[in-house]
Formats: sequence, structure tokens, C-alpha cells
Amino acid sequence: MPLPLHVLGEGDVAEIRAAYDREYARFYDRPVPGSDVEIMSYAVVVATVAEVPADVPDAGGLFVPHAVADHVQKVRDTVSGAVSDWAVFARARLAHGAKVQGPAIVTEDETSTLVGPGWSATVNALGYLELARG
Repeated sequence: MPLPLHVLGEGDVAEIRAAYDREYARFYDRPVPGSDVEIMSYAVVVATVAEVPADVPDAGGLFVPHAVADHVQKVRDTVSGAVSDWAVFARARLAHGAKVQGPAIVTEDETSTLVGPGWSATVNALGYLELARG
């Protein structure tokens, strides 16, 4: 049952208890007058307003139209079972503006990004990978 949306105080005890009793009776079809109430778990939702990001700066002439793969790796499609060649790129060697056409794998120390067939990945001026379909 939801708690009041303010800092709780002694004055809220009776209201919370009455709400608990109503919810208990709704769920179990009967109230249990005088029973102790024990909190077993909490669900907390926290939200914030996200900042609107500034425009991504221009790559400043560093645009590299297509990156060169480090090697090619055979990859099995988990749906069809077909095996095909996927280009593999080391993320650290992709300059701002570099564009990778899928199917490809962009590798990093911590993770890998799969760029599926029909997708592309471009390194923006902040160094982030932007994936686009088509």
C-alpha cells in the first residue's frame, strides 16, 4: 500500500494503519482488529528530470567515412543457424567520424557492440557510438 507523499511523522500513524487495514481486508476479505503490523518489504521509485544534452560538437574535420576492420570473424545467427563473416573493429582505433557498416563487431576491453546487418555505427565527436538502422 502506498505511503503518504511527504515526510512522515507521528500524525501519520493512524492514517497509515487505517489504510493498511483497508488493504488487508480487501486482499484477505476480512480485517484483523488489533493485530500488529510488520513491514516485510518496500518498493521505492526514484525519478529525476534528465538534463537536455547539449548539441554534439562537429567532429572538426576528423571525419573518416569508413573504418578499416582489424579482422573478420565467423558468426552464427542464433535464429537461422546461418554462419557469415562479420568485420571486427577495435573500438580504441576508431577515430571520431568513423563509420562501421554492419554486420560488424566493435570490441572493447569491457564489452563488445554488435552492429547487425542493415545497421551502422558512427563515432560522434564526443567519442560515443551512434547506431542507426538503414
